[in-house]
Amino acid sequence: MATYAGLVRFNPNAQPERRVVYANENGSRAGPMFRVIVPDEGDRYARAINVLLEDHSGVIWCGSFEGFYRLERAQGRFALRPIKMEMPAGEGQNIADLLEDRCGSLWIAAYSDLYRRWPNSLPRPDRHPIQP
Repeated sequence: MATYAGLVRFNPNAQPERRVVYANENGSRAGPMFRVIVPDEGDRYARAINVLLEDHSGVIWCGSFEGFYRLERAQGRFALRPIKMEMPAGEGQNIADLLEDRCGSLWIAAYSDLYRRWPNSLPRPDRHPIQP
């Protein structure tokens, strides 16, 4: 689930907790109902996830107030890895929507422009300015 406090993984078969459980917390019991995954940046705007997209290969992409992320899992740990893009600083990095087309390109709608990330491309998408 996309929330303003991070990406939340929901396990409907587990018991709820009385506190926030972060996905990579040491010593947390196995399988709480909700686990929160946040970007490494401490910025509250980076934690505000606006939109999620699971692509055709099962990769989860997230857009936040502060940029574009890919969910990765390695060695039992979750991470939201930032995808570097040529976007203006500030409000220009606020991601409003994500879409995958039938060719596998990701379209990223930001307040600054519309961006395209080609399949299997380097994390530098072509930029498509929105025309008035």
